[in-house]
Amino acid sequence: MVSPQSDEPAPAFGQTKGEVSTEAAAMLGNYPGPALLVRSGKLLASNAGANVLLERAQSWWTELESWLTKNSNNRERGSRTPLLSRIPTDASPIQVEWMVVPLGDDQLLLGRNVTLERSLNEVLTSSRDRFRDLVELSTDLAFEVKEDGTFCYIAGGRALGYTPDELMGRKTSDFLLRTPMITTLNLFETRTPVEHRESWFRRKDGSLARLQISAKPLFDERGDWRGTRGACRDVTVFAAKQEELAQMQRRDQLVARFMKSLREAQEAKVALSIAAREINEALQGAGCRIYNLDPSGDLHMAVEAGAGLPELVTSYSRKLKDSGEEVMEQVLSSAALIGATTRQGSALNGSIWVWRPADKGGWPEIDQNLLREVADHLGVVIAQFDYQEKLRILSECDGLTRLLNRRTFTEKLGQRLGASTQGSALFYIDLDNFKPVNDTHGHQRGDMVIKKLADILRLVARPDDLAGRMGGDEFVLWLDGIDHAGAEAMAKRLVSSGAELRNLSAGPDKPLGVSVGVAVVPPNQNIRLNQLMEQADAAMYQAKRSGKSTWAIK
Repeated sequence: MVSPQSDEPAPAFGQTKGEVSTEAAAMLGNYPGPALLVRSGKLLASNAGANVLLERAQSWWTELESWLTKNSNNRERGSRTPLLSRIPTDASPIQVEWMVVPLGDDQLLLGRNVTLERSLNEVLTSSRDRFRDLVELSTDLAFEVKEDGTFCYIAGGRALGYTPDELMGRKTSDFLLRTPMITTLNLFETRTPVEHRESWFRRKDGSLARLQISAKPLFDERGDWRGTRGACRDVTVFAAKQEELAQMQRRDQLVARFMKSLREAQEAKVALSIAAREINEALQGAGCRIYNLDPSGDLHMAVEAGAGLPELVTSYSRKLKDSGEEVMEQVLSSAALIGATTRQGSALNGSIWVWRPADKGGWPEIDQNLLREVADHLGVVIAQFDYQEKLRILSECDGLTRLLNRRTFTEKLGQRLGASTQGSALFYIDLDNFKPVNDTHGHQRGDMVIKKLADILRLVARPDDLAGRMGGDEFVLWLDGIDHAGAEAMAKRLVSSGAELRNLSAGPDKPLGVSVGVAVVPPNQNIRLNQLMEQADAAMYQAKRSGKSTWAIK
C-alpha cells in the first residue's frame, strides 16, 4: 500500500512508525468494512478493506484529511457529521460513509459502503417523482364504479370527451355503443378481471371511441359485487395507426411475394397473371386487368384476375394513356377504378387497372402509391410479354388475323378435351357470301372482312378461351365453363355481330354474315377431337341450309 502522505510505504497492519495500541489493532482487524488509524493527520495503519480503496485512488484521502482537520476539536466526542467519500473504481464509483472514533491521541476512521443504499434511495426518489409527474401528465383515466353503475372516483385526463368532474356520478351505461345489431360490452362494470381489453363507446360529441380498459371487480365478504376499479385509455387513433401499419406490412409482404414470383416465372404471361392476382389481393380489389400496347398504339388485355372488370375500363385505359398521367382514379355509380401506366424505359407500353364495388369507397393515397410502385416493375415484364407474344404469334398464329392457326388450335383443343371436367362448347363459324367480295372488290377487301371477323371473335373470347382460323373464311371458337343455354346465347351473339360486316358486302343481294354451328360437350363427357370437329362442322352446314346468318346446335 502506498501512503497518501508520502512516497514511503505505509505501515502494514500491526506495523507503524509509532506504537499502535492493542485496542486499536483489534478494532482494525475485526471491523468488517474499511478502517484507518490516524494520528495527527498521519496514516498509521489500515485494514484490508481500506487497503483496497487506497490502491484504487488517493484523491479521496485529501478530502478526508481536510474533514479530519475541521473536526479536530471533536476528538473526544467523535464526529457527529459523517463524511461521504466517492471513490472511483474500474467499474462504477463506490460511496463510503466515514465516522471517527477517538482513541486517545489517535483517531479510528470506520467506513461503511453505502453505495447500494444511496443508489436505492436515489432510484426510489426518482421513481416517486416520476410517478407523480406521469400521473399528472397521463391521459389515462383511473376510475371506480359503485354497485349502482355510477362513477364514484375519477382521476387523470379526459375520457370520451368528458372532464373527470363531468363523469362523476354518471352511469357507465350512458356511454355504451348501441345499434340494432350490437351493444358494447360494458367493461366498466366487469365481474371478472380484465387486462388491456378493448371495446367501442360513444363520445360526448356522438363519435365512436375505442377504449382499452384494465379493471378488477370489487366484492364484499359475502361475494356480492360492489363495483369495479380500473384504468382506461383512448386508443382510437393508436389502434387505427396499428391497423394501418399492419395493413402496410401485409401489403409489403404481398409485394415481396409478387416480386419473387416475377423473378421465378419462366413465361412473361405467367408472371403477369401472378402480378394481377397478387396486386388484386394487396389492394383488396374485386378484379384486376393488365393491358399491353401493340405497335399501332392500341391497348389489348393481356391477363385478368378476380371478377371481370366493367367493359368501360378499356376506354378509361385509353384515356389514361392519352392523358400522360401516371395514375388515374375513377369512381362511378357501380365501381371504383384505379389505373396506372407501365413503361419500358421512357416509352409507355401498357397499364394495370384494379376495381372494386363503389360502396367500398375510393382509393386512398397509400393504394395509389402501391399501384404506382408495382407499375414501375410491370413495364419490364410487359416488354418481355410483348417479345414472347411476337415469337408465339409467328409459330402459333395465323399471319393475317393473329388468331390461332389450324395446327395450334387443334393441339390446344386436344389438351382441353383430355382435362376438361366442366361443360364446354365448340363453335364453327363460316362467312356467308364471302366469295363475291373477293370476286367483286378483290382480295384486299376480302382480307379486310377476314380481319374484321377475327376482331369480333377476339372481342367475345375470354382470356382462357381458344379462337382460331381454320383457313379461308372458316373460324373456330372454344369456350370452357358453358352449358347448353350459354352456348345458344353465344351463338346468337356471334350471328348478331356478323351483321357488322354488311357494309363490306359485294352487294345488297349478297349480304355478308356468319353461319354458326355449335357442338356442346356436357361435363365429364369424353369425346374424340375428330368427332367434336365433325359435329360442329355439321351443325354449321345445317345453319347454312337453313338460310344462312343463323345458328344450329348438335
